[in-house]
Amino acid sequence: MKKFIIIFVAIISLALTWPYIVWRLIPEKPIQAIILDKTVPVNNYREHKGLVWLLDNLRYINKDTGRSFAFDKDYYGFFPLPNQKFEIKPLPTDLNNAELIYITDTYGVYTYDFYRDNLRGERSELIYGGLEETEIIAIEQNLARKNTLIAEFNSLASPTSKQARERMENILAVKWTGWIGRYFSELSAKNIDLPLWMVRNYEQQYGTPWTFVGAGFVFVNKDDHLFVLRAGLEIGPKMNRIIFTQEAINEYKVTNDLEYSYWFDIVDVSRNSNASVLANYKLDVTNQGEKILIEHGLSSVFPAIVKTDLPYHTYYFAGDYADYNNSPKAYDAVVWRQYFGIGGADQYDNFFWKIYFPFMKQVMHEITNSRTNQ
Repeated sequence: MKKFIIIFVAIISLALTWPYIVWRLIPEKPIQAIILDKTVPVNNYREHKGLVWLLDNLRYINKDTGRSFAFDKDYYGFFPLPNQKFEIKPLPTDLNNAELIYITDTYGVYTYDFYRDNLRGERSELIYGGLEETEIIAIEQNLARKNTLIAEFNSLASPTSKQARERMENILAVKWTGWIGRYFSELSAKNIDLPLWMVRNYEQQYGTPWTFVGAGFVFVNKDDHLFVLRAGLEIGPKMNRIIFTQEAINEYKVTNDLEYSYWFDIVDVSRNSNASVLANYKLDVTNQGEKILIEHGLSSVFPAIVKTDLPYHTYYFAGDYADYNNSPKAYDAVVWRQYFGIGGADQYDNFFWKIYFPFMKQVMHEITNSRTNQ
């Protein structure tokens, strides 16, 4: 009996340590990666935390430090400090030969977000945020060396200026329509995730109280005009899905036709460009929902991931993809979450493990291979 217990304990111990052992056996891959995040009002670093976890899990190490990437140190942008202090680490004017530039969020930090517990997203004065033309010039100079740029929501919308946005759109081969949107599992005004400015704007624009309940989407344009699509009325049960091309499914090993349930922006692909749409969003609209979209000049199908193939590569993610605060230890086995959903708490967990992780894994593989072949 004693021998059986010893064997049992040994098996359990091996099972618990096996992910770490396997992870440590993966060779380290040094890379010079530039991460820009201007939206860090508190020290959870969630706008780029998913990206840093992914790099560490895949055993990419920071070429500049010789260590694993640290989500609280290895980025440029806004750094919150104790006692309501902060530091800004500007993007260098010379990005040298950084193999990857990843813009996770440039929405910025506002006074209420930083100096208060602004749970309801009240609008206030900007402290720091938005892409600047000097930063885009540095990015252009880096891309001339055949490197890779990834940008995602919010890299084009406010508070980035019109001039800077248009310059970035030329790089990414997309055109922002002026619309952003977000899914809410509960549209009630009591939901703390629903910004109060949405409620106030709606009531001012339509002259009627905000009485929405249940799940749905809120769409807002750059002039603050908004409209709502309600689940069960204007939106069907499939909500908002990401649909990949068959070529992208084969190349990036993603799970197709999954729900995406967070912030997104609506972009068009630039004409006369060599951009390719790897995936589209598809809103499951009813006839009434389709009518409302058409009234606002929008379609129920619009780009989710756009790629360009020039001497350099760019990807635009029309969503908040790297924003992930539930990342486990760097060495945790991904397979359980990807294929069995273990540890996934909601639809966004499903998206992260079955779309973002495999997609980015392939992108990083492409960057590594490109470096080897040069």
